Amino acid sequence: MPQYTKAEHCCGTCNYWHGQRRPDFTRQYAIIESTGSVGRCLRPQSEHLGSGMRANTPCESWLAWGVLR
Repeated sequence: MPQYTKAEHCCGTCNYWHGQRRPDFTRQYAIIESTGSVGRCLRPQSEHLGSGMRANTPCESWLAWGVLR
C-alpha cells in the first residue's frame, strides 16, 4: 500500500480529497489502498471540484489532511 507524507502535497494527503485512506499509527503518513485509488476533489475554489483524482496527483490548491501531524 502506498504511503504519502503531507510534505508531498498530493491529493491523498489533502483535506479536500475524499477517497479511501487512513493515517499510520504515527499520523505522519496517509496510507492509500493502491496507487490507482481515486477520490473526489471537494475544494470549492479548485478547477478539479467534483472530479475523480488519483491519490498521487500533485495539487497547487492543497490543504493538509487534518489527521496528519
